[in-house]
Amino acid sequence: MESFFPGSMGKFLVRPQGGRQVSKAAYLAIFLFLSISLLFSEDTKFEGVKIRRHKSAEKRELVDKIGVLSFEDDSQKLTFRSAAGDQFAIPYSDITKVVFDTDTHGTA
Repeated sequence: MESFFPGSMGKFLVRPQGGRQVSKAAYLAIFLFLSISLLFSEDTKFEGVKIRRHKSAEKRELVDKIGVLSFEDDSQKLTFRSAAGDQFAIPYSDITKVVFDTDTHGTA
């Protein structure tokens, strides 16, 4: 049984491969790999993170907010939540630059 793809003008020939079958063990291995990777995806959280942001859209004064910064792999988002009610979520695809500062001033 030979067949040609339409529009290939006879240059691309396809022949079925006899005797090549994927075993049940291979299907099981693929299924287990995908299941395990989905089960173990977790959020990475950092508590006590301080961010600087504008006070409001009208007031451009910078204020410090302390809260929880989370990398949520399931939803592909970076989120921040504070006890004061400030929160935001940014998709990973929208992040162009991240700057970390490990300043220890003020800790005694």
